[in-house]
Amino acid sequence: MATRRVLLLLTLLMVRSAMAQGLATAEDAAQKWGLKQMSHMLADRPVMKTFLIGGQTHWVTREDTIWKWMAERYAGKATGFHAAWHEAPPTVSDAMHAYGEDKVYIYAELPKVSAKHDHNHAFERLWNVVVFELLNMENAQDFQNADALARSGSLGRMEYILKYAELEHRALGKTQAFFKDVWLPWCGTSGFKSDPRVWQQGYHPVFVNWVRQYPPDSWYPWQFYGKWFDEIKQAQKAKEQAAQP
Repeated sequence: MATRRVLLLLTLLMVRSAMAQGLATAEDAAQKWGLKQMSHMLADRPVMKTFLIGGQTHWVTREDTIWKWMAERYAGKATGFHAAWHEAPPTVSDAMHAYGEDKVYIYAELPKVSAKHDHNHAFERLWNVVVFELLNMENAQDFQNADALARSGSLGRMEYILKYAELEHRALGKTQAFFKDVWLPWCGTSGFKSDPRVWQQGYHPVFVNWVRQYPPDSWYPWQFYGKWFDEIKQAQKAKEQAAQP
């Protein structure tokens, strides 16, 4: 009986060791992925690498909390799936995320830095928009659900637009939390002088108050998501017609 107990204990220890190794391997792979995306992003948008204090250049490194936070989000810490940096500028706004077969791609604008005093604004602005898109990625399942409801006819055009806008407002709220909990403490340790307007411009914590700032004929969110809804309905109609004998 004692021998059996020893064998059982050894088996359990081996299983736990194998599980721990598997977990460590997965975590290591995720960490490498996040660091790889950070390397690509900073190579393509070098203004995100450095900031100025008193005319002196300072570098963002792997030890900085903002670097670690972003690398973890690229690695899927909050979503369970990887995000990949894409070097192309976005086609519809200052930043965007787009879904591929097995990952989400992050796009951010090419900054326009005309003088030294503009560098810190471009630096902070780019960090702001990429943070927002990584947080907006967390709405992936809800975005897909809205698309499915639109295809089935369960969600009307205005409901669809407002749903998408509401989800993006949720990501804006999370961006405000990042600014308070991650960015400002990093500024305190690094010496970077933040401009809160970069993070807070146009934001209101109440969705209905926030969305009211956009006139009915504005591109965002009415025309932008209205066009998406129309394209979904057109594609669904074409699919149904093709299925008819």
